[in-house]
Amino acid sequence: MKKTCSRGLGFTLIELILVLALLTTVLAVATVNLFKPASQAKIDTVATDVTSILREAQNKAINTDTGGGATSSEYGVHFEADKYTLFKGSVFNPNDPTNFVVDTPQAITIAPNLTSNNVIFQRISGEVLGFDDSRNTVCVRESALNKTVLIRMSFVGVIDVLQQGC
Repeated sequence: MKKTCSRGLGFTLIELILVLALLTTVLAVATVNLFKPASQAKIDTVATDVTSILREAQNKAINTDTGGGATSSEYGVHFEADKYTLFKGSVFNPNDPTNFVVDTPQAITIAPNLTSNNVIFQRISGEVLGFDDSRNTVCVRESALNKTVLIRMSFVGVIDVLQQGC
């Protein structure tokens, strides 16, 4: 009895190598693109946090929050490249233990275009003290993607977030 081998079954080595190369390429491209939304989400989160802390300072000033003191006061936010600070009063004191400091993640920087890097909200009215129309923005920048978000304040304390332009 004679046995015959059938060559039609299975895959050749060349076919397997080509399929593996194609899968590797597709996975490499997909992996790189999966990290871009995470970076975008990071800058959007920081911009949202900055906006929230500005609104919190304004609300504390409007609601005459005494913050444990005898009388109400102004509240403000002080900006530096790697952090921002919610503070009580019309002057920022970095040594005040009641300050609330938020550090920015790596690769995210804050570039304020403000008078003395502070936004101070007047008590009861919530208006911005010492408002200067040419110096009323904060730029949040993500260096890896070169993505920016611009936060702008008006005299009456309205805060706008713009996805482009710093």
